Amino acid sequence: VFRDEDAFLQEWIEFHLCAGVEHFFLYNHESSSKDHEAILAPYVEAGLVTLEQALCDIHCQVPTYQALLQHHGSKCVWLALIDIDEFLYPAEPSTLSLSTVLKSYEDHAAGVCIHWIIYGSSNHIEAPRGLLIDNFDQRSPTIHPVVKTIAQPRRIARAWAHNHEYISGWTAVNERFEPVPFDTASGEPLSELPTPSASLLRINHYRVKSISHARWRYVRDSTFRLNDFENPDVFPDTEEQHEEWIKRWDAGGMTDQSAAVQYGDCVREGLQRRGGQRGFMTEVRPHLEF
Repeated sequence: VFRDEDAFLQEWIEFHLCAGVEHFFLYNHESSSKDHEAILAPYVEAGLVTLEQALCDIHCQVPTYQALLQHHGSKCVWLALIDIDEFLYPAEPSTLSLSTVLKSYEDHAAGVCIHWIIYGSSNHIEAPRGLLIDNFDQRSPTIHPVVKTIAQPRRIARAWAHNHEYISGWTAVNERFEPVPFDTASGEPLSELPTPSASLLRINHYRVKSISHARWRYVRDSTFRLNDFENPDVFPDTEEQHEEWIKRWDAGGMTDQSAAVQYGDCVREGLQRRGGQRGFMTEVRPHLEF
């Protein structure tokens, strides 16, 4: 599910193609223009992208994910429900394809929970031109407890945002093959795990990007403050809270260029084959009407 992510769509797709992803189901959530349609057209025409509209009530992700499972789940062996600011890939440099890692889990788990690694602004006030994976290389030294899950749709009973409910007899595991049980107390699948690790699989989470982009996000996401979201960590209510949000998520302290080293050349080659990058990493301030 994406909204006004024109500057990042191509790089995100090309990156995951290089990591072994074979198809993308993208759901537009009321982007302020139709520029994404032109950006995605070569991928749609090549049969790599299915582009549809997000389904929203108060929330968008879960209803859209449920529709995705209903209409397209049978087409996939593995399905990762991730955002455009999340880059999923094998952590071991000698293993470039996700399918190589996932093969060992296929007969033993319904899904694999993969931890975030939080990347910050890398001291960029404004976004430089070029690839996100080249420009943003400063991250938190610690692995974040929050996970996203790549799962086998035939074993999902109900989709959630971070992890899922699975059919009887199946559960997700962490990368160490340790079961991740359903949280019966909350009635939801676990989205945070107590012993984070990212030695086999990782998700680089570029949540802030440049400081200017992070501030623009406050404007873009302001519509959500009209609904029932009350978590200031997700949708800050005031500009002051948003500045605190930026400080909290502007991770640094460790240089990590693994995404660029493993996939940078492949991403650039893919962009070149498709006529160049339509949306360079520059600050995007679309006209928004709420």
